[in-house]
Amino acid sequence: MKELSTLKESVLSSATAEAKSHFELKQKEIMQHLTHEKEKIAKNAMDEQQTIRQNQQVYIERMKQRLDNDRSKDLLRHKQSLLDGVFDGAYEAMTNWSFETVKQFLKDVVESLPEKNYQLVLGRLTSERLNHEEKEQLVAQLPNLQLSEETLPNEAGFIIRDEIVNYNYLYRDLIKDMQKDFGTTLAREVFQK
Repeated sequence: MKELSTLKESVLSSATAEAKSHFELKQKEIMQHLTHEKEKIAKNAMDEQQTIRQNQQVYIERMKQRLDNDRSKDLLRHKQSLLDGVFDGAYEAMTNWSFETVKQFLKDVVESLPEKNYQLVLGRLTSERLNHEEKEQLVAQLPNLQLSEETLPNEAGFIIRDEIVNYNYLYRDLIKDMQKDFGTTLAREVFQK
């Protein structure tokens, strides 16, 4: 019986050692797996944080660009408004020209045209600023010019007509032409300083 007991102890001891060894091996494998999973989770978390930071940086850069664009647009609108104000001011100044200035301008215009008979059609705003005597003086200085009874509503300046052509010297149209021709140059010169 002693042999049975020794055999039993030996088998039990061997089984216990084998179970313990197997348990330790499995425990080591599980620990390695857990460590690996923790590292994987930590790496994923870091990757997600990096992605979030990158997305935030992209968003911040877009917002900066948008603000810069909005600021540039506002500045351009302001500059355009200032330029429009300059040309509007020029129109107002022309509309309020004295009789002497209108007379000299008309004389310069007519003298630049081919010598023939013309009809002078005043804009209503210019016509209303001049009295009857001044209108007579305008045509008296230029014998080839006849004053029309017709006026152009809501306009300042004048049109000179011959049988074929209307020469447009309405101040608003002159200012628009100047704005087209010189607006960009003026903006460049004024706003680069």
